[in-house]
Amino acid sequence: LRIIAPFSSSLCAPCHHTEDHVLSQLPHDSSSMSLSTSEKLVAVAAWIGWLVVGLLILCVGEDMHVVTALYVLAQVLTTIGYGDVEIQTQDSTKIFMALYSLVTALMMITLLFMAFEHVAAAMAG
Repeated sequence: LRIIAPFSSSLCAPCHHTEDHVLSQLPHDSSSMSLSTSEKLVAVAAWIGWLVVGLLILCVGEDMHVVTALYVLAQVLTTIGYGDVEIQTQDSTKIFMALYSLVTALMMITLLFMAFEHVAAAMAG
């Protein structure tokens, strides 16, 4: 495991830590970092709830059909943004969608982290 090798002991020299000391501080088993099943279910429920909130805001705030709202959300989630459907009715909806896209990006990063963690734990044994 040489993850921090580029930073090696030169960065730790002032505090007299060696690379081995820094590595010894890392958790040795992946179970201490993994999420429990209930935590994963909460994360999935939060993700689904967040999508429903986006759908409701677009359906109610912009008077969009559900399919159109899903289409717009898919563009937001994938950052494609074709621009063929615009949010044009209310400034509050525009502000919400700007914040929605930022929070969604954070949620997607978390989801990817969970997936990579699951794969790493499966590969570790």
